Amino acid sequence: FVGGKRVSGGVHTSPVNVHFFPVMLRI
Repeated sequence: FVGGKRVSGGVHTSPVNVHFFPVMLRI
């Protein structure tokens, strides 16, 4: 993911990652 770090549980420390997270799941 871009603009943030991935932590355990799939939670991201960046709002950008939070936006791209569901997008990646659709792909």
